[in-house]
Amino acid sequence: MRKINWPIWLEGLVSWTVMFLALIGACSVCEHTRRHPAPTVILAQTPLPAPLRAFDLVSQHGWASWYGKPFDGRKTASGVIYDMGGYSVAHKTIRLGTFVVIQNMRNDRWCVAIVNDRGPYVEGRDWDVSAAVAKRLGMERRGVVPVKVRIIDEY
Repeated sequence: MRKINWPIWLEGLVSWTVMFLALIGACSVCEHTRRHPAPTVILAQTPLPAPLRAFDLVSQHGWASWYGKPFDGRKTASGVIYDMGGYSVAHKTIRLGTFVVIQNMRNDRWCVAIVNDRGPYVEGRDWDVSAAVAKRLGMERRGVVPVKVRIIDEY
């Protein structure tokens, strides 16, 4: 087999490219490059699929508000750092780590989130949702909306 004589500059370019790509790949998995791990969730819109209706353990009706910037980066009751871009909710009594389907009763939009904090501590409100959940539910401008919440998985 005949050996190909590559120009020296091309060999150097290939070497540097491979090292650069390896460095980028290594940095993308470094823990310090990620701000906070967000819980894995199912995102969807209306209508609520039959499998989620079938595993409905408990349903509650109440009022939800949302919280964002002032709490972003602070530790929640579960010990997880609050990420306003994550799909999380706060409730006074439901066990931390429970997955719920929260549905806006005004427009029927919904999403799945995890209970990782306690609250809200304002009279007349039953749930606090992260800014991402509020946006998904279409409630970021209104602030407080009636919701139906289904517990779908308890730890």
